Amino acid sequence: MRWDTYLKTAQKITIEFKGDSSLPLLLKQYFRNNKKHGSTDRRCISDMVFSYYRLGRNWMQDHPEKRLAIGFYLFSHEAKKAANWFYERYEIVWHESKDDRLKEIEKKYGNMPFYRTYDTYKSQDLIALEETVPTIVEPLFWLHIRPSKWKEIIYALQEKKIDYITHETYNVLAFKDVKSYNQFIQWASPYHFLIQDWSTISLLQNLGEVHEIWDACAGSGGKALGIAYRFPKAKIFASDIRKSIIHKLHERAEGQNINSIFTQIYDLKELPQNLLFSHRKNREKIYPTSFSQILLDAPCTGSGTWRREPEKAFFFQIAEISRYGKLQAELIRILWPYLDKQGYFDYVTCSVFQMENEDKIKLFEEIPDAQLISTNYYFDDKGKSNTLFHLRVKKLD
Repeated sequence: MRWDTYLKTAQKITIEFKGDSSLPLLLKQYFRNNKKHGSTDRRCISDMVFSYYRLGRNWMQDHPEKRLAIGFYLFSHEAKKAANWFYERYEIVWHESKDDRLKEIEKKYGNMPFYRTYDTYKSQDLIALEETVPTIVEPLFWLHIRPSKWKEIIYALQEKKIDYITHETYNVLAFKDVKSYNQFIQWASPYHFLIQDWSTISLLQNLGEVHEIWDACAGSGGKALGIAYRFPKAKIFASDIRKSIIHKLHERAEGQNINSIFTQIYDLKELPQNLLFSHRKNREKIYPTSFSQILLDAPCTGSGTWRREPEKAFFFQIAEISRYGKLQAELIRILWPYLDKQGYFDYVTCSVFQMENEDKIKLFEEIPDAQLISTNYYFDDKGKSNTLFHLRVKKLD
């Protein structure tokens, strides 16, 4: 039976995966090397693998095939097709509602403590808000559309009868399922949108009026490009320690015809005496000595993204919280002198841990010319997004 075959294949993949690489890339490589799997096969096997990690540490003592099957039952859109198989093999009745499926599993196997992971280390504010680190809910695919392409893309979605939802104010949309998203990317140009989680979109709306900003840990430029969408005239400086990822930022900016981003490869712990940022397209060079706004999207545990990447929660080590907490404090102290008086420092993590978030308030309180402006958590109250922490600080005269 094909479901048993899927199960054996998924089990083989979970045995090979050790958490030290990208699971999506591992799956992609596996299917590239095993072309016998059709599109439905790939989708079901992938869902089984991700569902295995989405279960957290439940039933680790049981046979891995059982974990794969139950995870698939709970989380996959494809599992309905296997309703008879679930009943015949595990005596589990299929239910349309995910909540009812969860009740069915808990009735048979006991409670599932998805929401209690690492509570000791979590932000007390999040616990008070009943926000958690749930791997049970998979976020929506949110897209930030280039303002000039909004009407064109909405028209095409309606013509092709692809289901989507929009936000009434921002140029963003989301898909209710992976199938709709896959239909979209088959025809849409990657240079007409940014894949941005709802929490990031919310953050970008709360950076104030941006005229000049240093995105000090820019990565491949998601936030820098999002800022350019909102403020086309803003001068954006973006740096990262990785040459390859700055190259990716260049490709994305040029593909979207965004000319306001100046870049440099910097290890923030080894900044030169004189900063230099350059524009790859027109070769212009700028030597800034300070900035009116600094965005530190700090390296972190990524615990706020575990809904989307459950495998990272599965392999997470507690010691990482302290390691990142110390690194973040060091980067804040390095960057603070580069901020103009009356300028704004925006500290951001995709973490839910207090040591990475609220504990940084104490650090800024020790800086004489720092004034706390606001702290925010951005997340969807139904679990349909990642979680971001945002601390905004102003530099006094």
